[in-house]
Amino acid sequence: IDNKKLIRTLLKRRLIIHNLEAFLKPGHQMDHNNLKEEAVLQSCKSVPRWKKVLFYAKDVKYYLKQIRELEQQAKELAEDGTKVNRVFITFQTEKSQREVLDALYFPGYKNIFNENNSKKFIPENNLKLFRGKHVLHVTEAAEPSSIRWLDAADTGGRKVIEFIASYMLVFGLIFAGAVLVFLASRHSASRAALVIAIINQVTPRLSRFITTSIESHEEEGFRQASIYVKTTIFKWVNTAVVTAVITPFVDTVGSNSDQIISKVFWIFMFELLTNPTLLAIDIWGHVQRHILAPKESTQERMNLYFQGAEFSLAARYTEMMKIIFLTVFYSTVYPAGFFFASASMIINYFVDKFCLCRMYGHTMSIGNAIAKLNRNTFFTIIFVIYALMLSRDYAGFPFDNVCDTSDPIADQNKDYIGNHVFVDNKDQLQTVSVEETASEFQYCHQNMFRLGFPFVPSQQEEHKRWMIESQEKASYLLGWTSVVICVIAASLFLKYCFVLLWESLFKKTYKPCGKPSKQLFYEIREHNGYVPFIQHASFMYPLLFCDISNISEGFVDWNDPSTPYPYDKHNLIYDVPGLVERNAFSYITTWEPSPVLVHSVSRRPKLSKKQ
Repeated sequence: IDNKKLIRTLLKRRLIIHNLEAFLKPGHQMDHNNLKEEAVLQSCKSVPRWKKVLFYAKDVKYYLKQIRELEQQAKELAEDGTKVNRVFITFQTEKSQREVLDALYFPGYKNIFNENNSKKFIPENNLKLFRGKHVLHVTEAAEPSSIRWLDAADTGGRKVIEFIASYMLVFGLIFAGAVLVFLASRHSASRAALVIAIINQVTPRLSRFITTSIESHEEEGFRQASIYVKTTIFKWVNTAVVTAVITPFVDTVGSNSDQIISKVFWIFMFELLTNPTLLAIDIWGHVQRHILAPKESTQERMNLYFQGAEFSLAARYTEMMKIIFLTVFYSTVYPAGFFFASASMIINYFVDKFCLCRMYGHTMSIGNAIAKLNRNTFFTIIFVIYALMLSRDYAGFPFDNVCDTSDPIADQNKDYIGNHVFVDNKDQLQTVSVEETASEFQYCHQNMFRLGFPFVPSQQEEHKRWMIESQEKASYLLGWTSVVICVIAASLFLKYCFVLLWESLFKKTYKPCGKPSKQLFYEIREHNGYVPFIQHASFMYPLLFCDISNISEGFVDWNDPSTPYPYDKHNLIYDVPGLVERNAFSYITTWEPSPVLVHSVSRRPKLSKKQ
């Protein structure tokens, strides 16, 4: 049901009640069914005046007023009426599911022209049409625990606007991070690396906040993939690209602290130590369990601090891809990065293993969206970047923008012969000697990004050539190899887009894998159904928003031992009296299998507990 505003209103009411529980006196409980002002004031402590003055703290009466307003708003939203947006069907057998998906499939172009004139494409009164004339968009649903029920009703146009807005905000944050790295690099390479490490710690939280607040996704896997894309771009730019941009080309190689090699070394050192250390010691988790939890007023609120840290698959993938990207980006000028990368991977493996077993809490089903995106897109990008940077750096060596003319020193420049003392950019005295047999040098561009692509010896300016013969041969080979790799990558990308468009319009999107299982749905130990819910960090258990009294407890993939089924305590539809009768919530029910099916099942041998 398309009732997103109503559910958010009820959720906001629950959150206010949750905040009210912080004011409870010792030994008192909040009765959600009796929120009269007199009863609540008797069980809650008053807010000190100094908190109201210094922190603008709200008192109990303010929260009660908000609750009354939200209840009235929920009743008005329930009266507006709702429409069905999605229908989820679970079959008793996998064979039935495949038969229905195969029979009710129509190519995408028939769905596009459905509202205009479907008679041209599908005969009228076709049994496959809904009510004899409508084409239904039938697809295989994701796992029940991965559905984001509040976002399922959002339209494609709204999602495009949300997508543009979120990425504009992300690019603005990338620019701000680049400015911070630039300002820090003016002091020292280690300080710039420290700023980069701090930004990399903040980035996943910012990406998660932006994605959750702005974008809407039908599945948790798609949300995690969106977070992964934003975080990866953010870290790639601030970890590797910004350092290369703000560092002068002539400072690419050298042992000074303001040159690329020193900067990359400090970046690797901080990335090798900071993230695994912070994950392992779990500072915020200890603060929650040992400082905040004992101060809570109820057992339920205290238990919230013992649920474990949130596991983000997007963050773990991003950490791996950041190290790989940094390694290949500077692989030519800093080949030691491969050893740092291997050490970082090993350390992160054991730290992640420890966190999965000891720290992380329960999470929603994610699926393979991130894995497919990473394999098909980001690894291809890294391979292309590796080829380009290898070709560019090998051709640009020795990175000094100086070319030997092989001409003897001219008469007007004879005064330069001898020993000279000068002050460098660090205010230190330096000595240089110029011999009579020396030749003249001239300025020339060695940055191949400015000279053009591909990065081959022919890009050198006339009479300003700096490559030796062996370097030209290798640059020629690497340059055209990078061109071939770019062409292959672009072809694969265009092929993927074309195949995706073609299959969505003219071919079946559902392709069964393997033979259908003969096991019935209700025989599975965890036969979870499509029960609408919303997960929030302020509550230990998911909040339902549909009537589940018509289904068995096995369809819900969690249980609360302290509350009898059907968990009315965790159901939003009962929060405001009178809402259930207005049909403003999703409906879920089951149909018993036919007698023939039951008879066939009863003849099967029963499985033992071990089996």
